[in-house]
Amino acid sequence: MENLLTDLLVTLAYGVVGVVLMAVGYVLVDVATPGKLHELIWVERNRNAAVLLSSNLIGVGTIVVAAI
Repeated sequence: MENLLTDLLVTLAYGVVGVVLMAVGYVLVDVATPGKLHELIWVERNRNAAVLLSSNLIGVGTIVVAAI
């Protein structure tokens, strides 16, 4: 039972680290693009900005999964 609890906590810690890294990736892409990324995607419906953001998040997610 002790191992199960430890493994559960480690899994939750990896999940939290993954979410934080995804958020940092979003902020970095937002800083690197001209204008606000949220407005570019949702207001102006800019598909290029959406592709840029999604490729970044897929890359960060792949790195996190490979690290685990």
